[in-house]
Amino acid sequence: GASVKEVKHGSEMSTKRKSKKSDGTDPNVPLLKPTVTGKTSGAKSATKKWQEWEDEDAKEERLEKRSSEKQKKQKAAFAGMLRFSCVVSIVVITFSLQPFVIRPRAPGVNRLKASPVSVFIAGARHYGAKVGVPEVKVNATLDSIGRAMLFPNKYIALSRDKGARDKSVKVAWRKTEAALNSVLSSSDREVATNDMIFAGAALCIVGSLVSLLVPGTEFGPLFGALLMFNGGRKYGMEPQPELYTLGVICALSLACAEAGRAAPKGKKKSKRS
Repeated sequence: GASVKEVKHGSEMSTKRKSKKSDGTDPNVPLLKPTVTGKTSGAKSATKKWQEWEDEDAKEERLEKRSSEKQKKQKAAFAGMLRFSCVVSIVVITFSLQPFVIRPRAPGVNRLKASPVSVFIAGARHYGAKVGVPEVKVNATLDSIGRAMLFPNKYIALSRDKGARDKSVKVAWRKTEAALNSVLSSSDREVATNDMIFAGAALCIVGSLVSLLVPGTEFGPLFGALLMFNGGRKYGMEPQPELYTLGVICALSLACAEAGRAAPKGKKKSKRS
């Protein structure tokens, strides 16, 4: 009976071993089943690290963008301030009554000088009559506009006069009447009625005033100074430092206006997938 049981047990063990071998597993090696929790935690950690990298990249891009925008704003503000200083200097030089071109006195040759304000005032009457405006209207307009153009110069001169007791605006305006008559009498009619010189004086005056409000219109005073220079060569007139200074300041103001313009906005970058 015992031998029969042993034979049966041996046959059962051999059958089990055969079935396990047919499955392709070694019965002597224990099976290790992978846990689901391990796979999930690894995927989550990789996703988390990728998200952290993306957040860091986005943060760096925002900081770089803010820094570049701040630098552009500072550059534009500095350029605007420098341009405004240049424009004020252009207006001061134009209305200072300092001649832009001069013909020195020589034996048998009279001295000639031409500044934008004096040429414009002296030539306005001629060109007004040439266009067909009545003389009464021309004189009335010239009296108001001419005195207004001479007022800043007279007011500054009065404020610097240490011997003057009354330095009010009313006194300065009263002095412009005599200054207007002096300009009309002392200005050479031939020079004031020269088309190129008069056009240059008008461009200097109008362009300098408009440039206070509109950037880029400094081309007006610049071209006006060139016209006065070319027109004065006909009479043997030589350019003065004021003319060169005005040209340099106009060029610098134009460069500042170009630098102060806002940079175009770039296209948004596509997000990484």
